[in-house]
Amino acid sequence: MLIIFIFSIGTIVYGGGFYPQAYYYKMLGNAIAEEEFNLIPDTQFSEQIKTEKLIFWGSPQSRFFQYYRSYIPVKFSGDTIFISDTIIIADDFIFHCKFTDSLNRDVELILAYNEEAITGAGDLYGYDFTLARKRDGMMYQKDLLAFGQWGDKRAKPLGISEITWQKHSLFPLHKLKNRYFTLYYDDGLISSPEAIKFINLLEIMRDGYCKQYGIFLPETIFVYLYRDSITVKEFNCYSNSFNTIWLKFSDRQSFLMPQKGSPIYTIAHELARISFQPLSDEYPPAIGADDWSHYAPLVGIVPYVYKCLSDTAWFSKYSYQDYGISLFEKIYQGAENTYAWLLYEIDKKYGKEMIGKAIKMVIKNKYWRHPKMKDFMVVLGKLTKDKKIINQIKNAYPTPFEHSLSRWKRWKGFGFKPYLEEMFIFENRYVIDSIIPNSYADSVGIEQGDELVMINGFDLGSKKADAYKSLLHKNPGDKITFIIRKKKSNELKQVIVLIK
Repeated sequence: MLIIFIFSIGTIVYGGGFYPQAYYYKMLGNAIAEEEFNLIPDTQFSEQIKTEKLIFWGSPQSRFFQYYRSYIPVKFSGDTIFISDTIIIADDFIFHCKFTDSLNRDVELILAYNEEAITGAGDLYGYDFTLARKRDGMMYQKDLLAFGQWGDKRAKPLGISEITWQKHSLFPLHKLKNRYFTLYYDDGLISSPEAIKFINLLEIMRDGYCKQYGIFLPETIFVYLYRDSITVKEFNCYSNSFNTIWLKFSDRQSFLMPQKGSPIYTIAHELARISFQPLSDEYPPAIGADDWSHYAPLVGIVPYVYKCLSDTAWFSKYSYQDYGISLFEKIYQGAENTYAWLLYEIDKKYGKEMIGKAIKMVIKNKYWRHPKMKDFMVVLGKLTKDKKIINQIKNAYPTPFEHSLSRWKRWKGFGFKPYLEEMFIFENRYVIDSIIPNSYADSVGIEQGDELVMINGFDLGSKKADAYKSLLHKNPGDKITFIIRKKKSNELKQVIVLIK
C-alpha cells in the first residue's frame, strides 16, 4: 500500500511501504492537512496529482518507482546498483535524487534496499543525486559514497554529467541482535565476546530511560560500530533522531581505551535524542533543543549505568562516572535560566517519573518524538503545580551549549586556545592557555594566562548561558565585545571583534 500525505506548501509525500519515514518527513515539513488515503491504482495516479512537488520514499520495487524508472539512468537489482560505469553491491544502499518530470513538477526520490536501510537517508547537499550506504552514516557530505549532477534536469531519461566517488572503509560488518538492538560491528575493532558485552551495555542504557522515566524507545535501535581511519581521528558518534546510532573509531586502541571524551556518555546522549528530541527555533539554522539530551545522560543515565555495572561497564577502566551529575552542575553553573537546569531542579524535587509523564503527554505518535521544547516545558510545569517553577519556565530558554559556534556561524578562530566553545562547555574556565602567532588575538595584545571575564555585557561567572546565547545570535558583520583581565597587571581590557 502507498500512503499519501498532503503538505500545506503544495508538496506531497508518499511512503512506498515505508510509512514511518514518510510520516516523519511529513511532520518535519510542518504539514497542516492530516488527510491520508490510498493512492489511485496503478501508474495513473501521478498524472492526476496537481501539485508543485512530489517526494517518494520506498524501494526500487515500490509501485511509484515503476512510473519514474524511465527517468533515472540508474538500475537496481536486489542489493546491486548499476550507476555510470560502476557496479555497487550493498544491502544497505540509499539512492537520493531530484529532477523535474514531464508535468513540470519537482520530484524527489529516496530509494533504499529495505526499510531498515532507508532510515540512513540524508541530505542531497546541493547535488542532483547521491548514493550512500547506511553503514557510512548520514551526517556529513563525507559520509556519501558518491554524488553528482544531471546534465539536462528536464531530460527523459536523465543523463549524468558528473559524478564524484569517495573512499570508505570496506571492512565487513558482523550482525548481533537482541530484543531491542541490532548491532553491526567490525571484528577488527571488537571481538564477538566484546560485541556481546557492548550490546548488553546498550540494553542497560535503554533500561535507564525506560525504568527511570517510564518512556519508550523505538522497537529496534540500529547501531553501527566500526573502524574508519579515513575520516575519524579518535572516535566519532552521532545519530539520526529516528532509530540509528553510528560509532566510528580510528582503531581498536582508541575504542578500548578512550583518551578523549567518554563513549558511554556520548552513546547515552545519542539515545536521549532518539528517545525524545524537542524542537526550537531559538538558534537558527539549528532546529533541535538539547536540554533533554544534556540533562538525561548526565543526570539520569551515566549514574544509572555506574550503579548497575560500576567499573566493569567499559572494556578498560576509565572514569566515565565523571560525566555525571557533577559535570552537569559544572556546565550549568551560571546557566540556571535554561530549560536543562529546570529539568534538573524538577528531577530533584519531583522525580524522573514526572518528567517522563510529561514526555508521554506531548508525544502524539511513536514516529514523531519532536514537540516544541517550550510546549513540553509548559506541560511539565503544569504537572508540578509549583507556581515558582511555572514562572521560571516562562522566563527560561533552551540550552545554547550543544550548538556549535563554528558549525553554525562558521566564525574564523579568534586565535586563542582552548577554543571559545570548549571553554563554555566542558572547561567552564576562561583562562587562555595559548595564543596562535599572527592571529587576531595576537594582534590586539591578548596573552597566555589572560582571562575572559565578560562577553557582550554578560558576566561569565553568573550569566554564562546568556553570553553563549548572545554569541549564537551574532552574524557575520556583527561585533563581539570581550572584557579581558590581564594576567600581568590584573587590569580589565576591552577588545572588540568583528565577525567575518
